[in-house]
Amino acid sequence: MSKGFVIVASNAPRFAWYAHTLALSLLDFYPTAKIHLFTEKQFLPLIDKHFKNGTKIYDDIGYCNNAYRAKMLCCSKVNYDQVCYLDADMWISDEMISHVFDNLNSTDMLWTKIREMSAADHSWWDWRNGVRHPHGGFFVWNNSDKMKEFFKTWYEHFYEWHLVKSPEEWTEFSYTFEQRHWDQISLHAMLMNSNHRWYRPDIKWKWIDDYEDWRWNYIDPHYEIT
Repeated sequence: MSKGFVIVASNAPRFAWYAHTLALSLLDFYPTAKIHLFTEKQFLPLIDKHFKNGTKIYDDIGYCNNAYRAKMLCCSKVNYDQVCYLDADMWISDEMISHVFDNLNSTDMLWTKIREMSAADHSWWDWRNGVRHPHGGFFVWNNSDKMKEFFKTWYEHFYEWHLVKSPEEWTEFSYTFEQRHWDQISLHAMLMNSNHRWYRPDIKWKWIDDYEDWRWNYIDPHYEIT
């Protein structure tokens, strides 16, 4: 069974630098990790020769356009049997990453929760009464035709909302017009909102760790890249 990671560097040149730094940190803690990079062809010169200590960093390089949230379409094109998606602006800091697939088993997907420590802007998310939302920047899945279709559909749903131009055109009562740019909103409709027309009960998912999922995805408030 093949296992690998997906990183997407598109939309702005800085994401090519972020992706390369992420890949290096991943290999620091998981030297045998397989990495599939998706990027725009114009960004290839920004990715430093694709080698580390004479070893190829990326096992596969695919191309994508500069579409906002291109990651969904890229995830639908990966061929590893088990896959972990990482936002390009992340950083690996622990060898625990080598165990990221351990709890997947027969579940379709594993997610972490959006928390104050794992969201650039956490003001949108309703945490009252213990409500948690899947974080779209880091997730793990068993690859299948069903999951490839899921990612394509997630992309289509996201854009349906993203392209709404004014509050007057907004007809969704479960979410606000201001939330439409977050990919996690359409994700919530698909995975958690059983009353929504996009709800997908066929997708079997769970939190990556019931008690300590925060260990897998957080923002260090004391760390700054300059």
